[in-house]
Amino acid sequence: MNRNRTIGALSAALLISVCLEAGAQAVNSGSITDSASGSAAQAATISPLERSGERLDSTSALSAEALDKNARALLAMTNVDYPVTPGDVYNLVFLRGATSDSVAVVVGTDYAVNMGVFGVVNARGQSFDQFKRSAERLVSAAYPGSMPQVLVSSTGVFKVMRLGETNAAGEYGAWGLMRLSELYAASRNAYSSPRAVTVKSTDGIAHVYDLFKAQRYGDLKQDPYLKPGDSITLARYDRIVTITGSVRRPGSYYLLPGEALTDLVERYADGMTEDADPTRTTVSRIVGAKSVMGERLSVSYSAASPVDLMNRDSVTIAPITDLLPVCWFEGAIALRVDGISLDSSNRVPYTFQPGAVLSKAVLSLRGSFSAVSDLPSAYVVRGTERIPVDLEMFLYGKDFSGDMVLQPGDRVVVPFRQLFITLAGAVRNPGRYPYIPDRSWDYYVNLAGGFDTDKNSGEAINIIDIQGRQYKKDRVIQPEDVILAKSNSLVYKFGRIATILSSILSLATLTVTILTYAK
Repeated sequence: MNRNRTIGALSAALLISVCLEAGAQAVNSGSITDSASGSAAQAATISPLERSGERLDSTSALSAEALDKNARALLAMTNVDYPVTPGDVYNLVFLRGATSDSVAVVVGTDYAVNMGVFGVVNARGQSFDQFKRSAERLVSAAYPGSMPQVLVSSTGVFKVMRLGETNAAGEYGAWGLMRLSELYAASRNAYSSPRAVTVKSTDGIAHVYDLFKAQRYGDLKQDPYLKPGDSITLARYDRIVTITGSVRRPGSYYLLPGEALTDLVERYADGMTEDADPTRTTVSRIVGAKSVMGERLSVSYSAASPVDLMNRDSVTIAPITDLLPVCWFEGAIALRVDGISLDSSNRVPYTFQPGAVLSKAVLSLRGSFSAVSDLPSAYVVRGTERIPVDLEMFLYGKDFSGDMVLQPGDRVVVPFRQLFITLAGAVRNPGRYPYIPDRSWDYYVNLAGGFDTDKNSGEAINIIDIQGRQYKKDRVIQPEDVILAKSNSLVYKFGRIATILSSILSLATLTVTILTYAK
């Protein structure tokens, strides 16, 4: 019993030490990447399309460049699919008596594994899990009770050939858990097709794979692991077509020969959404168009009458919501998301369902109003009719007694509320001054430099509101009030009259003089 415990403890300690070493290296490096040479190799194999962010994602992220050797070793031991690969280095650990012993074994190019005193094992076509079990049985037969374990020290890296529509034909580094989609993503160019990727193995047998099926349906039979000596040929695509609008999966798709609009909508875009209007389907065409500027075709979508598509066609299925009626909000309103200043006049469309009321529209646009929006003074223009409406009651008063049903073409005008006071007449610095709440007229007169005492007498003023109504001095000044200082000084008035009289007397004297000389 004690001997078995000792054996188990030694084996577990060895496995834990390997895992801890791999994890520590991954953490210390900040990521599980290879050395500078590995990084340089990675940069050399990444396509310009990848660097620009346009790429077809692979179904596996287990690339030889993205993982260091310890991380690959851990994945190989925990993945039942990992194949025995030339260049693999395994560590055979077992007990001989009370002593722990280990043997490093390497997989040769012919898949022969020389296990020393235990002989040579042919591991061709085996997974690591299968080889591990057979090797442990072999050691157990030679040394009963030795509790053997086979661990992966490092995985082999091999070369495959990439040809056809690739950014760089030639050899490419791979390892046992690298899938075809990863090589495609790193090797494609602007004309590569994921629909027909040919893999030719060393025995001369070729298979054609459709990576779209692997990525859309999870069919990994279409995305196999690469093997040493594989030759991968990327074909040129037949047609690439873009679909937008009311479909469940908008995007660009590579179509196979013979596939038409119905295939694009139903198979690739996963059908139309509930708000789609199939009668308003448009096809924008550049390749094969009647005009060099391209053409736009309007078609009525029907599964019974397929529409042929050309390369680079762009299909749009319009939503039925485009046909809903629209009203307009104008004036002191803006959309923050468009970066429009809230202090500038704007015109905002509002689409509504028939029977919708004004209050609903106002509440949905409440974030577009600002301090300069004069909500109580708003009005609706409907044809030649002008209907006053207090939008502030909808937003803050929760009073919907003045609500109304919207009609197509309604214009809801929100005036600007200017927060200024105008000083005019007999003040030293007439002009517009910022409005400060709860201030009287003399505060603003002082802002304007005070009365012009040569013209004004007794601080006589008129206060006029935005509607033209006049008030006395006891009024609390409101935005857009006008404070008019009267020019009522007798001296000032006499001076103006004296000037006029002097001009009249001068003219009369001149007239008399002319008449005298004329006689």
